[in-house]
Amino acid sequence: MNSAALIAAVAVMTAVPAFAGGIADTAASPQIVPAVPVSARRDWSGFQAGLVLGTATTTTRFSPQLQFDLDSMRYGLIARYLQDTGDVVLGGQLMYEEIRVENDTVEGMTRFGASLLAGYDMGRLLPHAHLGIVRLDTGEIGTTETGSATASAGCSRPRRA
Repeated sequence: MNSAALIAAVAVMTAVPAFAGGIADTAASPQIVPAVPVSARRDWSGFQAGLVLGTATTTTRFSPQLQFDLDSMRYGLIARYLQDTGDVVLGGQLMYEEIRVENDTVEGMTRFGASLLAGYDMGRLLPHAHLGIVRLDTGEIGTTETGSATASAGCSRPRRA
């Protein structure tokens, strides 16, 4: 039993440390590169098209004694081109609508509009305003009116890059 302990002691004392991979230089420590911030801006440039669908109530006053209200349903198409210049988005749009007045009292009423648009790029939101001209054909009433139009809106789905 003493000889086994003696052999174990000699083996431990004569053991040479292991050099894994040899005695070459160790690998250089990795350099830490800071993350580059990603802009939340979206690219609004390009053509867009959509549908116009809605209802409206119109009050027309000819004099203090003569006034009438009309409820109508509107449907049509809208097409636009936008150019994203960074913070500002510029473009133009065309719109065509057919208007159905309550109880079909007026047939064939249409509206055509053309406008210039300017907006502020806020990423997923594009608040904008447009200024343009609108031509209203009253159909069987027999008149055509031309006027200016302004409006503002917000869009939440930009073109994917």
